[in-house]
Amino acid sequence: MNSITMKLQADELIRLALQEDITSEDVSTNAVMPAAQQGTVDLIAKEKGIMAGVGDGKFNPYGTTTRGMIVSILYRLEGEPQPAGVAPFTDVTSDKYYAKAVAWANENGIVSGYDAYTFGPDDNITREQLASMLYRYAQYKGKDVTYDANALDSFADSYKVSPYAVDAVKWAVSEGIISGDGTYINPTAYATRAETASMIMRYNENILLS
Repeated sequence: MNSITMKLQADELIRLALQEDITSEDVSTNAVMPAAQQGTVDLIAKEKGIMAGVGDGKFNPYGTTTRGMIVSILYRLEGEPQPAGVAPFTDVTSDKYYAKAVAWANENGIVSGYDAYTFGPDDNITREQLASMLYRYAQYKGKDVTYDANALDSFADSYKVSPYAVDAVKWAVSEGIISGDGTYINPTAYATRAETASMIMRYNENILLS
């Protein structure tokens, strides 16, 4: 299988992971979005269809993404394998669309809960949580997750990265998956839909297809 075929298949899996109408008129009209992010979102939403809109011709780039949705994306990228059991979390019931995804990801060390009983599937995901999920999925896939130990030194708020997420955020910065605004990395800020789309696209290109 050549690299072009692999890329097309990976892009298709990501597109299927977010099953909404692919319409995104507000992407090109949002003049206050940084130009680099604007271009990435436009590519994802309009050309590749990796991340869909929210209906009514909108992409809602500044909207948020939930923990359950991100786990579901990774689960579908993996081909939706049957988990060995159910998720141990009381807030992940079997009737939810993310139930099998959370069970699979938890079994394989890709995600963990806030505690033994709480996962928070409907909570907005933070930038460091998203980086951590991608990092652990890369480990699960057997990818090289070495990183630059000084990757966070240029960010004034690097001390805000939670201890559990330090390795993941350093790796994500080293791999170009996550970036700051030049001064801050904003680890505990919620990941916007635009940021999520950018991170998934970079993860697809820099890690999954490497």
